[in-house]
Amino acid sequence: SYLFSRYYDDHRYAFVQTVMIGVVAALLLLYPASVNMYTVILVCAGWGLAIMAFQVSFQAELIGCVSAAAMAIFSGIFNLGIGCGTWFGGTVYTKISLKDIGFAGGVIVAVATLICMARFRVGDKAESAS
Repeated sequence: SYLFSRYYDDHRYAFVQTVMIGVVAALLLLYPASVNMYTVILVCAGWGLAIMAFQVSFQAELIGCVSAAAMAIFSGIFNLGIGCGTWFGGTVYTKISLKDIGFAGGVIVAVATLICMARFRVGDKAESAS
């Protein structure tokens, strides 16, 4: 929350990009960090920080674009993502292996990050032109 309040307004796109890259990094580092309990704790703490910053920044984006009533939809979509992530992680665990869950999730989040950043750039150019 401190990082959001300090950096989001002045560096909106960079903040969102950094947060999403942080989620990707945390997922991709889960397996390498598994060599030591303390490195896993450190990665999970970074993951939690990135997810919390993701949540507040995308809430701010949504409220800036549409009415506050849309927050209920955002919350539902966020919960759907949690449920689908659980299903996907269970499928990866069953069909592939436990050690690959972070890599599989990291690929999905990396693709979502690329799509999000492309959309942000398009939106930023449209705002600048008007």
